[in-house]
Amino acid sequence: MFDVILTWAKIDGAIGAMLGTALDIDTSDAAFLLEGWSTSARFNELIKTLKQLPDGEDVAKIFRRHKKLYERFSRIRNRIAHAACAGHLREDPDYIVFLLFEKWADGQMTVEAIPIDDMRKADRWGTEFFKLISPGNHAALVPTKNPRNAIR
Repeated sequence: MFDVILTWAKIDGAIGAMLGTALDIDTSDAAFLLEGWSTSARFNELIKTLKQLPDGEDVAKIFRRHKKLYERFSRIRNRIAHAACAGHLREDPDYIVFLLFEKWADGQMTVEAIPIDDMRKADRWGTEFFKLISPGNHAALVPTKNPRNAIR
């Protein structure tokens, strides 16, 4: 479970750095500008910025698809990070049980069981996505108005 949290942290930083590249600003300036932004908001701004760059529409489409997967897998990450883990289902130990501070019904709180396999899928997707958006790949992915971006 912890791997999913660490993977999401890497994605958060890498999306911010990629947005900095797309905006043609220094990584530290991007960090200052984006402080407090959710990763979802960073994704949205990256997609919007890419669409405005010459030849950026195709790359923006790629990131729109990845954002959908990010949002889907983020539900799992959010449960791990923000809900109490109560163990596994007795009937099926391949499911981890989370207690949410969320009302289910009158007098009842929400309990959710997530398959371990789904957690592994989230981590695998996140790891592969991080490889794609790692800073070393920015020049190849981000179309640029400014030729100096191509050598960063």
